[in-house]
This record gives sequence, structure tokens and C-alpha cells, in this order.
Amino acid sequence: MQDLGGAAAVIPAATLVTHHADTEWPFRQDSDFWYLTGFDEPDAVALLLPHRPEGERFVLFVNPREPAAEVWTGRRWGCEGAVECFGADIAHPRSELEQRLPDYLNGAEGIAFRVGRHPAIEPLVVAAWAGQLAINPKWQTLLCECIRPSTDAPNYSADAPPRPINPKWQTLLCECMRPSADAPNYSAGASPRPLD
Repeated sequence: MQDLGGAAAVIPAATLVTHHADTEWPFRQDSDFWYLTGFDEPDAVALLLPHRPEGERFVLFVNPREPAAEVWTGRRWGCEGAVECFGADIAHPRSELEQRLPDYLNGAEGIAFRVGRHPAIEPLVVAAWAGQLAINPKWQTLLCECIRPSTDAPNYSADAPPRPINPKWQTLLCECMRPSADAPNYSAGASPRPLD
């Protein structure tokens, strides 16, 4: 969790996948979620929150216990089991994620989340983070500084080429997009190789 610094991590679990209209494939947990939590139920979401006080840093949103459904689907751990058996500081029903996520992300310096892999969770994360950007004056100032056009940039007309990117914005983009020196470089079908 120290590697996150002040950023929050939102890690969704795998979902149940059906075939032939009403039959489910055997469930396989998302590898990242499984590695970080050990929790093997679908539709859960883990939050790693190093910016929060002790006792609020590992939060799980899980499906609650439902004895009638468990006859068909198997036993669920529920919120109590998530805390007792999986070490979560706090557990909530999965249905409360949309309501509680903005509060948990409040104060984070960034978000670690895999975009494009979890279509049911992604809009909630984006909306929560957009709300944080809108109310946090530090982020508003940074965004305004980065987006403001350079005073020495020429003003092109509509049929002329676009003007150069503001150097502050370009530097920030380069810093954000620069890969880590120890990150592997994968290409389609090739084995991992070190960055050049």
C-alpha cells in the first residue's frame, strides 16, 4: 500500500458470465483482485486507501448474505465475513458502492484503476473522481495552469494548422505518460523485453 503514495486504488472483482441465456460459466476470480484480497466471490470491489486514517484503508464492497439464494449459488461471506476472514477494515454491501465511493476517494491524490476492463464500475469511478476535481481548489489551479494557452503561442485561424501545446501541459503529459524504467515492454505475441 505504501507504493500507492497518496493515491487510492479501486480494484473490481470478476463478474459472473453467462452462456446459453441462463447458464453461468464456472467462476474465475480476477487475478489482481484475488492476489490483493484472497476474496473469491463475484461483483466485489476492493478499495486501497492509504490517504485515509488507520482502520479505513482496506474497504471491501461485497454481496450480502442471502440464505435463500445461497441454496443455489453457495455460501457467501457477506460483510461480516469480509472483515473477519479477509482482513478488510470495513465492508459494505455492493449496492452501496455508488453512494459511498466519492467519500472514500475524497482527499486522494490520484486513482489507480484499470480503464476499459470493468464497464459497470468505470462510470462510478470517473464520476467520483470528476466530483473531486471539481471541488478541490488544488486540482482546479493545476488544471487551469496546464490548460491555459501559452502567451507566446501564435493565434491560428480555423484553416491553419493547430497551435503548439502549452509547454507546461506538454511537460505534465510527458511525466504522466512516461513508463517506469523497470516496467516491461510487451508487444503482441512477443516475450517481455527490457525497455531500450
